Amino acid sequence: MDKIVLKDGTEIEIHEGASISSITTNIYGYEYLDTLSKQLTTENLSEVKFTIDDKVTGIYENMVTTNPKFQIRETDEGWLEVTFGLRERTADELHYEDLSRQVTDAQVAIAEIYETM
Repeated sequence: MDKIVLKDGTEIEIHEGASISSITTNIYGYEYLDTLSKQLTTENLSEVKFTIDDKVTGIYENMVTTNPKFQIRETDEGWLEVTFGLRERTADELHYEDLSRQVTDAQVAIAEIYETM
């Protein structure tokens, strides 16, 4: 069985023959599309493992979903085949995240100093 394993340990069964830019999984109903979307966070995509029969076949870091996020096809059995792609985050995206983290850290430090006054 083919899967991707996200950083938090979430396992998503995928169709055989997937590539990083075309990953297809089955879900039962549109209500599970939101769940899938919430699993594919920046944090969870910071490490993605592809496995076949629980053997790791590839490890990718610093990934994000491509646009459009999902392509959906309804099957005759009531399932949804959901296809999405991943790409590496750009240097600019990584730099922006690092700057945002530094600003947040500075804001927390200032708030802590203010509270001690």
